[in-house]
Amino acid sequence: MTQTHNHSPYDIVTMGRIGVDIYPQQAGVPLEKVETFSKSVGGSATNVAIAASRYEHSAAVVTRTGADPFGRYVVEELDRLGVSTEFISTVPGLNTPVTFCEIFPPDDFPLYFYRAPKAPTS
Repeated sequence: MTQTHNHSPYDIVTMGRIGVDIYPQQAGVPLEKVETFSKSVGGSATNVAIAASRYEHSAAVVTRTGADPFGRYVVEELDRLGVSTEFISTVPGLNTPVTFCEIFPPDDFPLYFYRAPKAPTS
């Protein structure tokens, strides 16, 4: 039996880990000295879908989040950015991954991944 969908096919569908990137608002400062941060949606697959949407392509992400505030944030932000969230599910008991970055221009950007005990996509 063929299943039908109520929507057109997507131009691009990405699959992979999603998370929240936390960036310092001060460059050249180690994390322990940073005073303010900003957050954004992160993850390579997610970034590709966002870029496609910005270029007016229909895009969706296949991934899982934690059932937490950061999970709700990434879904809301993808909706706002025009990326379909219909293939995103939540995993109770796990947290949405968070990544902190340090900024040491011109080419040093250490990343610190927080995925304990594991990412929902694992």
